Amino acid sequence: LRLVTQVYNKLEVVYLEPYHPSEEEKADARLYADNVQKAISQASGLPVTNLGYKDKLQYHDLMRKQYENLHKRGFTLPFLRYTKPDVILEQGTECVKSQMKRKSQ
Repeated sequence: LRLVTQVYNKLEVVYLEPYHPSEEEKADARLYADNVQKAISQASGLPVTNLGYKDKLQYHDLMRKQYENLHKRGFTLPFLRYTKPDVILEQGTECVKSQMKRKSQ
């Protein structure tokens, strides 16, 4: 919803050459999909993942539960909503360690 309520949205469109499946790919849709995914990954410079929407929902549910658990214990992680997952885990771990150290003193 936020996407359509912003004044403007910036995006970059990259046109790729058409991908023509080999005979093996025509016989195996999974192989075709994997190879198209690799081609898009190479063109975009982004890594290939096998994660889907269901995985995203599970991740958000896990992060929400962890945040609620920490919040109940008196910890705050204000950067949680706006940070990449690997940074959350790295910074969150350090933040929790430092807060636990302060609480134990």
